[in-house]
Amino acid sequence: MSNLAKLLPGQPLPSWREYLSLRQIELAELVADGHTNEETASILNLRLKTVKKYVSRVLATTRVRNRAELVKIVCVGSRSTTALWVLRLMRSKPPV
Repeated sequence: MSNLAKLLPGQPLPSWREYLSLRQIELAELVADGHTNEETASILNLRLKTVKKYVSRVLATTRVRNRAELVKIVCVGSRSTTALWVLRLMRSKPPV
């Protein structure tokens, strides 16, 4: 029986955040916001090589295959995250 199947009804599913360090969470959120590795390196004051390694580790730890799947779990992973994402989307300027 899988670990997911062992959860009792009504128990919350574990969050992806539980498996990452604070720095990795910060990086995952920047990736979800659409920042490139270069932009992320600049924002976090890290070397590009370090950011690439962090992204690889985050993808492996969260068991997603690519950045698009990471965006999905970051933005839709929990109700509170989804609510914040929807608010951010509603407040953003419409495309010109």
